[in-house]
Amino acid sequence: KVGINEECATGTSNGALGSLLISKGFSNQIEVIQGEAMNQKSLIYVKVDRHDGLMDVYVGGKANIEDNIKL
Repeated sequence: KVGINEECATGTSNGALGSLLISKGFSNQIEVIQGEAMNQKSLIYVKVDRHDGLMDVYVGGKANIEDNIKL
């Protein structure tokens, strides 16, 4: 924990992290916990399939409705 503001779930950064890790020889699937410091814990799933020099990146997770607003 570094004491900075964060989003409770960011697919873009976690997709990039998954791509980096597989390029360094790590597993092609990771689970990331994010948002605990905000009391909005998120579990993000990342899967990267590598073929022909390309990477297909899949990011997902589950969400809870915290509030409803009408715009």
